[in-house]
Amino acid sequence: MSWGWIRLAGLAATAIMTAFAIVHHNLRMVRTWARRTGFQSDDILLSRDRAIAGYEEIPLDDDEPPAALSPPTTA
Repeated sequence: MSWGWIRLAGLAATAIMTAFAIVHHNLRMVRTWARRTGFQSDDILLSRDRAIAGYEEIPLDDDEPPAALSPPTTA
């Protein structure tokens, strides 16, 4: 991480992002400790994260453009 890698506005957004960062750090530390000491458990927090295998491709109809690409309509 470096200064400015994400932009947040407001105290609530900053507090939530900080909380997520602390949770991530704590999970890494617990998993490292469990691996180093050989602790065996079926706890979900100690299980390995599944790797992202890719993204699911969504088929689009050829005759109709997606809603995000269609021109805006007047109100």
